[in-house]
Amino acid sequence: MAKKAVTPTISKVYKPPVVTVMGHVDHGKTTLLDSIRHANVADKEFGGITQKIGGYQVEFKGKKITFIDTPGHEAFSEMRARGVSVTDIIVLVVAADDGVQNQTREVINLYKKSTAHLIVAVNKIDMPGANPDRVKRELASEGLSLEGWGGDIPVVEISAKNGTNIDNLLENILLVAELTEIDMVEPYAPLAANDYIAEAVIIESYNDKALGPVATCIVKAGTIKRGEYMIAGATYGRVRALIDPNNKTVDHADLSDPILIVGLPTVQNTGEIVRTYATDKLARQHSEKSVNDQIQEEVNNLVEAVEIIDEANFFDDVEQVSLFRIILKTDTKGSMDAIISSMEKMHVEGINIKIQAKSIGAVTLSDIDYANSTKSIIIAFNTEVPKALDQYIREKKVLVREYRIIYQLLEEIEGALLGLMMPEEEEVIIGNANVKSIFVLSNKNIIAGCEVKNGKIIKGYRAYVERKGEKMHDAKITSLRHLKDEVKEVSVGQECGILLEPTFEIQTGDKIVVYKLEKL
Repeated sequence: MAKKAVTPTISKVYKPPVVTVMGHVDHGKTTLLDSIRHANVADKEFGGITQKIGGYQVEFKGKKITFIDTPGHEAFSEMRARGVSVTDIIVLVVAADDGVQNQTREVINLYKKSTAHLIVAVNKIDMPGANPDRVKRELASEGLSLEGWGGDIPVVEISAKNGTNIDNLLENILLVAELTEIDMVEPYAPLAANDYIAEAVIIESYNDKALGPVATCIVKAGTIKRGEYMIAGATYGRVRALIDPNNKTVDHADLSDPILIVGLPTVQNTGEIVRTYATDKLARQHSEKSVNDQIQEEVNNLVEAVEIIDEANFFDDVEQVSLFRIILKTDTKGSMDAIISSMEKMHVEGINIKIQAKSIGAVTLSDIDYANSTKSIIIAFNTEVPKALDQYIREKKVLVREYRIIYQLLEEIEGALLGLMMPEEEEVIIGNANVKSIFVLSNKNIIAGCEVKNGKIIKGYRAYVERKGEKMHDAKITSLRHLKDEVKEVSVGQECGILLEPTFEIQTGDKIVVYKLEKL
């Protein structure tokens, strides 16, 4: 009798769950990660808002967990959506003293559209006015089926600041991963049709001064090794270096590891797939195929666009509109995508925003020349405007605006658009103060110690810095102090501390001029 064939069983391996921390701005997402991994990130970020997606890994009870920290401000909703695309579990952080807010609802909607599992962390339970039961009622009214309320979504009450119940939260993450079997997978083998040996998803990409184009990734399958050949979209490269979240160079990155990959020739789109190959030949073959597929897709899109234009008689009786031309410089591709996406949603009748050029990195001489020739303004977000270019910027009369916090950037752009539609205004000086001393805070904000020389200084008003008779910067007075008190205004002869935002360089001897605009 012939022996019956036996199918070999494949033992599964542990896959660290990938957890995305989400929630409304200032509800404590970054503080929670600080508490988990014992590293202070918030103090290093402008305005206390996380503005890049970062990956981190911790070990709890002998098992690894990968965390993705996503930005909290609404302008980064698309980045949050990309976070969901690689995540297994969403930890929704809701402040016990604030409850469900706009970004809370946004995360709930993302969760409902995703395949990820959800855990709710009710944070700030130690704060005055904290009411976890109210938060649970609000979440239930948003359609979440919570444990203790007839559902199965775990809810953990925590204080990220004091470390209360953090272990309980981590235990719930491991429990959800185990019960849903997302923590055990079959060993990854090269796909016969594609021959690639590992795969990762890019969650952030930017140009580093020392390393060149880099991509922060989460490994989705297999093991990525230094020296392997890789493709990302239609680009080809070799893994020159792998850098872990502790900024250490490593030889390989395993399943679910967050890793920074060096070796791609250009900055990639977030959400792009990186695949590695054993040989140069295989990688080049698949890279060429990706290029051909991309070209064909662009041709198809162009044909479709031409047909739409033709059907709509687009070139007949086109209304004239004003263009607000922008040259956008950012620190990362993710920041660029989020800013452009937000600008596209701005609607002011008769005015269109045109992104004249966009790139990652510091403002350059060619940027200034191009801004001058196209009558554009330069917006620099979280990137350098070299001091060596100051004189050239003034000579070319180019407006360069620097920002560290995205909502300030968007508010000022929208204000500028509305200003183009408003009647002419004249500048009325309210008062001025001489800068006597400078204090730099831990969050990089600058306090100018001043003496009021004329009129008065009023909190909330606009002001510009005058240096040697020349206007240097324009900003808003967001904080005004007399002695140790926060005040609304300070009069002639009094000393005060002035905080202007957005932050820029101020020198002793500068004059801060406060003004308002009145319609003619």
